[in-house]
Amino acid sequence: MILRKNHNELIFFVVQKAYQPLEEGVEPPMTCCPQSGTFRQRIFNFFDNPASGHLPRAFAMWIMTLILYSTVIFVLETVRDIKTSMGATFWNFSEIFCVVWFSFEYFTRLLTTENRWKFLRQPMNIIDLLAIAPFYLDAVFNFGGSSTFLRVLRLMRMFRIFKMGKYSAGMQMLANTMAKSFDTLMLLSVYLGIALVVFSAMIYFAECGDPIEVHGEIIYARPGQDYPSPYSSIPASFWWCLVTMTTVGYGDVFPTTPAGKVIGCVTMLCGIMVLALPINVIGGNFIGEYTLNQKKEEIAPVEVIFHTERERADFFEARCVELSAAIDVMKDGLEAATEALAKIENQRKDQELADTRRNKSHE
Repeated sequence: MILRKNHNELIFFVVQKAYQPLEEGVEPPMTCCPQSGTFRQRIFNFFDNPASGHLPRAFAMWIMTLILYSTVIFVLETVRDIKTSMGATFWNFSEIFCVVWFSFEYFTRLLTTENRWKFLRQPMNIIDLLAIAPFYLDAVFNFGGSSTFLRVLRLMRMFRIFKMGKYSAGMQMLANTMAKSFDTLMLLSVYLGIALVVFSAMIYFAECGDPIEVHGEIIYARPGQDYPSPYSSIPASFWWCLVTMTTVGYGDVFPTTPAGKVIGCVTMLCGIMVLALPINVIGGNFIGEYTLNQKKEEIAPVEVIFHTERERADFFEARCVELSAAIDVMKDGLEAATEALAKIENQRKDQELADTRRNKSHE
């Protein structure tokens, strides 16, 4: 009963000892790779969670290196002189080498995840699949004869750079900021859509020109010009309106009439006002996300220590439970031995009493 009463105190004492150096011959669980859960869960955490240990972090760095290498190869392959000088063998080997590693990482996570359907629907996993799909589609269906489709497949290799979002804190912050600013972006789209239609219609009627005959053909030209006006319709004016509202101003299309110039000035000023307020909200969300990320980085070492010591505590608690069970077994054995000794002692006393009575009867 005393052992059972002091069981919790014994566990607390041993857990406190977990923060001290271990005795020789007793090794706690290592934390260089995930140790919690089944073997399948540990494999999934190894590939999916770089922060779970040193080896997963090293593997994540290797994948990031392959992503950068694949991106550089994708860019340099478009330079014809470099592509010719390096030869087809180099480019094919580089592509196969990267795809093998990306496929190994993707399909290992797919086979070890607990919910494959949920895994396939996650955005980052869709990007991972799109990054390796062009290689297998081209290998299976051999689209070498279709230049247009082959260009599309090669363009899909660009998705590999988005794989860095899983390992880059900066890209994760940007993605989270855009997700939090979704309502603001939708509001910005509505404002831009309304302004686009309004100012495109205004510039069209100001700059569409008058009908004139040039070489026997009727065209609509602005005053003093003998070529068609670039503002031939409201949809054709969308490009000018969007470029002007964002204050980019390529200069390929511009108004020449006094009314068109006034409309251009109003379009620029309205564009600044339309873009200013939503962008400030997005900037505020980014600052908030950046601050949150900084706090996570500050507490990350503490979390690692906490999980490490928690594993040590669980390890020692399990040993305490085993020790308690062993003590209970020894206690039961001791009680059984005590009962056996008591029984033997009673038999001895009964035998002595019987001998005493027998001696008295003989006297």
